Amino acid sequence: MNVLNAFTVDVEDWYHICGVEKFISPTMWNELESRVNIGTEKILNMLSKRNIKGTFFILGYIAELYPDMVKTIFTEGHEIATHGYSHETVYKLTREEFKEDLRKSIEILTDITGQKISGYRAPEWSIRKDSYWALNIIKEEGLIYDSSVTPSWIIGDPEALPFPYQVETDNGLLHIFPPSTFKSPMGQLPFTGSWVMRLLPYNIIKKEVQKLNNSNIPAISYLHSWEMDVEHPKIKLPWAKEFVHYVNLKECEDKFNRLIDDFKFGPIRDIIKSNNNNYQKIKLESIMTV
Repeated sequence: MNVLNAFTVDVEDWYHICGVEKFISPTMWNELESRVNIGTEKILNMLSKRNIKGTFFILGYIAELYPDMVKTIFTEGHEIATHGYSHETVYKLTREEFKEDLRKSIEILTDITGQKISGYRAPEWSIRKDSYWALNIIKEEGLIYDSSVTPSWIIGDPEALPFPYQVETDNGLLHIFPPSTFKSPMGQLPFTGSWVMRLLPYNIIKKEVQKLNNSNIPAISYLHSWEMDVEHPKIKLPWAKEFVHYVNLKECEDKFNRLIDDFKFGPIRDIIKSNNNNYQKIKLESIMTV
């Protein structure tokens, strides 16, 4: 079965790391070397060679600094979605702070592209049991889908569904696109991006994507722009953050090239068009705890 999988990118700079304010404060961002164009250009070239379109979740802070880069992504036919503005985890924000951050990012991207923004992804998959309230706000702000919930105990909600579904919010149905996960000794782990993908042998990644596609489930991949820039600055971080950020960076480009050669990929908007009425629907209140 020729299932369409999602190719998604988080467009952010190398210093956009959650929870390391003691090491890199947001007040320092403007003083640091920006290299976001390097990785983003590599990704665009990789996709252009294969005529593949993807979904680019662009940080509002970056879009404000590099509107021409956003225009390039948009004019090449890719879907523009938002990664929020300030790269702050949702569960650390109040409802009003989250709404303001989301709205600001949407306005910046809409002004640049002239097009309605349909999707959101929170930094560090930070919509979980204590922040599911954010899904109401996302729908209230006119978005169609979210890609912020990961069914993993490490950073997400281990009870969350591991495949695309819909949530009945107070403001209507919202599509949810979690990253694809597989069963491991550490529980469910996202394997189509970041440190897990960089560590796994490619044959395991391919096998797991094929298993999803055989069940007519799209794989949701995710790639950070800085992962394609192996020469980006290295700084001392807490050991877990340092491991996640730097381990096996050199493996990233090759594995993604192989992945998009072996499977069919496109933007999330196209997956919604082809599967709009086929997703399981759940009520938001059934998963909220606070």
